Amino acid sequence: QPKLLRVLQEREFSRVGGVGNLTLDARVVCATNRDLRAEVAAGRFRQDLYFRLNVGRIGLAPLREMPQAVVPLARLLLRKFATRYGLAFTDVSDDAGAALRQRPWPGNVRQLENVIERAALLHNEPLLELEHLELAGLARGADPAAVGEAPGAPSALRPGHLVLPADRLDLE
Repeated sequence: QPKLLRVLQEREFSRVGGVGNLTLDARVVCATNRDLRAEVAAGRFRQDLYFRLNVGRIGLAPLREMPQAVVPLARLLLRKFATRYGLAFTDVSDDAGAALRQRPWPGNVRQLENVIERAALLHNEPLLELEHLELAGLARGADPAAVGEAPGAPSALRPGHLVLPADRLDLE
């Protein structure tokens, strides 16, 4: 924290093993899932760094409070994975969209991304259907740690785990 604070205040830094300082003209965008005011009060985050970073704040509601954003995000993610893996997916069915909107998404966008990627890899079809989604463990109040785990099953055979043939892997 002290080194970052110095860079932000002085707008210069020195490279490891370098001679002299380099100047910096940059903006810093930070994100956290923690309450930094509470972290400052507890002594785990420097107050001076907090005030240096807290120039402008953008609050973003969790995905569970924005169900109208779930399907557009799912479509965006489908296009991303279709491009990355050379898949045929183009859209989300109405039933799948309704099911996605009803979930609480405790893992937010990362969790949605994982569900969409898993469905895209396991079911290469033009339309993402409800049966392609593994949502059983995502019911309201479900334990997120238990999602996709079958006790005693080898990891390659657990629901949600996938072994891809080498020609489907993106190694670039």
